[in-house]
Amino acid sequence: MKKLLSTLIVLLLVFSSFATNIFFNRLDKLYKKDKKQCLDVAKRYINYLPNQASSYYFASMVYKFKAENAKNSRGEYMHLKKAIGYALQFDELNDLELQVEVNWLHVKDELNEDAFALIKTLESANDFEFSERLND
Repeated sequence: MKKLLSTLIVLLLVFSSFATNIFFNRLDKLYKKDKKQCLDVAKRYINYLPNQASSYYFASMVYKFKAENAKNSRGEYMHLKKAIGYALQFDELNDLELQVEVNWLHVKDELNEDAFALIKTLESANDFEFSERLND
């Protein structure tokens, strides 16, 4: 009985790891090919599978990309705020294997640097309302 139980536990762990790789691989291909579609799929995964960390990671990356390509500081603020929100949710899920795979510490540092630079830009444009929100 103990062997059967331990075998089932091992199979569940292997299957959950395999499922995580499937979601990550699909979102990674979409991110490289079509970021808008990647975001749509990631949001769908978030709705149906809220504990799937890869969805939050790619949603954050798409919004980070949108922030970098925004035409004005207000657009950059809106996208960066969403990127940070998804990044915080990804951090809360604490999927260490995925964090190592995507070099999460580096990505998190980049988001912090982008936020700090945007805060300075917003403050120089006397847009203190948005800079204070981003500073929180």
